[in-house]
Formats: sequence, structure tokens, C-alpha cells
Amino acid sequence: KNSVFLNVTLDEVLSNETGEKLFYQHLVNEFSAQNLLFWKAVQKWKKMYGSTRDDSYQKYARNLYNRWISPNSFLQLNVSSDNLDEVRKTIEECFKKGTAVPKTVFESVEGEIYQLMESDSFMRFKNEPAFTQYMGVEAPSMEVVSSFQESEIY
Repeated sequence: KNSVFLNVTLDEVLSNETGEKLFYQHLVNEFSAQNLLFWKAVQKWKKMYGSTRDDSYQKYARNLYNRWISPNSFLQLNVSSDNLDEVRKTIEECFKKGTAVPKTVFESVEGEIYQLMESDSFMRFKNEPAFTQYMGVEAPSMEVVSSFQESEIY
């Protein structure tokens, strides 16, 4: 492998549309695509937070909770139970009291997910043909790239 490849970071890959799509496909193959979907959804939520005049960002927080954090969620995340419990407790208190979910509520889980992707999945991705394609050695397969759907995030 080219040593330049080894210096590419997850941030760099995620900031490139093709790189992100190829990494997503890798995560699908590893049965861990929910990690990237959650991470991206939290990025969107943080941008929304306080920037809208309505409570859409609070509704989005409820959606994040229902989809990934709730004990009954279909796409549960593989993170520490302490992190999940703390986030659940905070969000459930906000829902119960009718108060705004704090902007920082997902940070611990978001950080753990990012670290997991960076230290585990991304390292394996760097050994995949798709990563070589991404680095420009050969053109990426449009079949793989087109499999990522932005709508899968919410």
C-alpha cells in the first residue's frame, strides 16, 4: 500500500461525498452502518439546534432518541451502557418536563461512535479495494457509490 494512503483520516474521507459513500458501503458490509447514520444525524441536529424559530430541532432530538437511543429502538448503537443510560436519562427528563433537550446531550455517544469508526471500521476500510478506488488508483464503482441514500439517515 502507498504510505500516503495510511495518512488519510476518517475526517478527510467523510468530508468527501464519494469517500463517505464508499465508507458507508463498507459499514453496510460490516453490519455497522448505523454508526455512520447516527453520527451524521447528530451532525445535522447540532447545525439545526437553535437555528430554527420553531421546535423542529427538538422533534429531531426525539427522532434520534426513538431511532437509536431508546431501549426499544430498532437501530441500537453498540456503545457503553453508561453512555446510553446517561443520554436516555437526560432526554427522558426533558421529555417529561417539556424542556429543551440540551445541545450537548449526544456528545458522549457521538464521540464513542466516531472513535469506534475511526479505530476499528476505518482501519479495515483502508485495506479494502474501495479505499484504493477512493484514493484515485481506479475509478470507484458507481454501483457501490449510488447505494448510499441520504434518506437513510432519518
